[in-house]
Amino acid sequence: MSKKGKEIEMEKEMQKSEVIDYLESIVDGLKLGKIVVQQGQEVVSLCPSDTLKVEVEAKQKKGKEKFSFKMEWKQLESISSAEENDVNISSQEPENNTMEPTQEPSEVS
Repeated sequence: MSKKGKEIEMEKEMQKSEVIDYLESIVDGLKLGKIVVQQGQEVVSLCPSDTLKVEVEAKQKKGKEKFSFKMEWKQLESISSAEENDVNISSQEPENNTMEPTQEPSEVS
């Protein structure tokens, strides 16, 4: 993965009802612990932690109003990747070991 990682950005005019649908989906995702954003074939799955940094900005200026809401959090290591990184040490091989035993290299004269 690149330094930048996965990213989806969108900016467009929408009806208020569409914005409400987006916001309700975000709230549902926060409650369930996963927010999935898809644009075409691009997908970004986010797993919000229990502590989030929130920025809110509200402005009124020259006949224009703006409301911005930003959330960010530290990424938690997923359980599956933690399990993959675990090291087990044992004197017995796993029962479902499908690897062929290694052969000794033959001597060259």
